[in-house]
Amino acid sequence: MKNKSLSVGVLLCFVLLVGLTVACKRNDDEPERPDNKFARLYVSYSDYNTNEATPAFPTMGIIELADSVGENGDNSNVFKFRTGISIISGVKGGAAIYFDPLLRRVYQSSVNNFAVPDTLLASMDYREAGIPSGTFPIRHNVTGSARGITTFAERRYLYITKVRSQGVGTRDPNPVGIYRFDRASATGYVRYGQKIVLPDNLRPWGLVMKGKDLFVSKTGDNGGVMVFKGIADSQDTLITSDKVKPEEYTIQGANNIRGISYNEKLDLLALTDYTLINGEGRDGRILLIDKFSTLLPGPIVPTRIIQGSETGLEQPIDVSLDRRADAVFLFVSDPQKKLISRFKIVDQGNVKPDVTASTGSLTPSGLYFDGRD
Repeated sequence: MKNKSLSVGVLLCFVLLVGLTVACKRNDDEPERPDNKFARLYVSYSDYNTNEATPAFPTMGIIELADSVGENGDNSNVFKFRTGISIISGVKGGAAIYFDPLLRRVYQSSVNNFAVPDTLLASMDYREAGIPSGTFPIRHNVTGSARGITTFAERRYLYITKVRSQGVGTRDPNPVGIYRFDRASATGYVRYGQKIVLPDNLRPWGLVMKGKDLFVSKTGDNGGVMVFKGIADSQDTLITSDKVKPEEYTIQGANNIRGISYNEKLDLLALTDYTLINGEGRDGRILLIDKFSTLLPGPIVPTRIIQGSETGLEQPIDVSLDRRADAVFLFVSDPQKKLISRFKIVDQGNVKPDVTASTGSLTPSGLYFDGRD
């Protein structure tokens, strides 16, 4: 009788365990993650619905397992945006986007065009399912034209680039440059802790942190990269344009450099560039520079360039490398084509993307790949 009771108890425990397993199954359209692998691509959308009587447009989308490949070269069922979710960060059209796994925050800046002014920098909690949730807005007029975002998590620093100024006597008199906020997790009106004023010939865009060094993509004639060595140790609240002495790396003929990404393990730097004709992008290209840390400041030549009609690139605005040691892919957003394209980091020349994802009626801007094993 005792053995029979024990058997019944074991059976009940098994049934309960199965029931709990089924009850805990995700119901938010989250794809399965093999071996706890993370490979999320966050995409920022620049569209904004000014009609408050209709639903707001989403400000970001997520491609889960963005490095997945199909069987026998068939990628028709991979590299898809997650459906059934609508992420609205509060910005009036998204620009740059950045994720910090240590701070567990997703940051997104605003397009802030003249028709719909906005000075909000969204800071969002990161849930286990990978969907940003509660928003903790950072407000300051220097955030209104941020096109680069990065953090130095060790000291909770948040860096942004300011790419334009409305001038003295306006709501945004602060000069073009790089601004550091000393509390990356703060919310509300937040004072910046450091201002780096840049001269007219050093026009910033994207940002990457390597240790305590700050990499800044430089746009304009013969653009390239600026490197601010050891800037994370600087306690100066103001660095004026006459004292700014970054290391400069220039690329002949690159006039519309925007996105920047760096894989420190492979010492590989990626930049986007394009030709602007009558306000439209043409001849988009991805510039890849191997062994960047070994180069001396001055003119540099990309190791490889992904460029040509087969690439489908017209106005690539941002790029994000897989930053792992065994990285295979890089990701590019093209607002003019309304496409997210995935290329291999060894690609060069006039090659087709490995796979693409359409953003439909929404316009992609910044993107950020979070890959972790």
